[in-house]
Amino acid sequence: MPVPARCVEYRPRRWCMLNPISAGDVRAGGRLADNVGYACSCADCTALGYGCSCGALDACGTASYAFNAYYQVHGQVESACDFQGIGVVVHEDASQGACNFSVQLVGSGAPALASVSCVAFT
Repeated sequence: MPVPARCVEYRPRRWCMLNPISAGDVRAGGRLADNVGYACSCADCTALGYGCSCGALDACGTASYAFNAYYQVHGQVESACDFQGIGVVVHEDASQGACNFSVQLVGSGAPALASVSCVAFT
């Protein structure tokens, strides 16, 4: 795992991931793909690409990475981890192997709510 930089303030150690309780039900209903697509349209999911550090994750891991990327970019606001009720905030690092689920720096990423261009699913 990467070593945190010195003299840099990170957001609290919180991650957003797919709720394991709902994972099985969600895959069949199509909500998982829709929510991953939404999260990645508003956050950087480049690491999920083929041959990248997170490219070999299973469907649940991919969803968790995407959900966390969105959650971090939106300043760890609780509502940014809802994803139609299938996301959950955790306090244990959700990183898997070489795939680092990052925590944003304080003052980075979170745009003012008035300027957010993404529209939530209803």
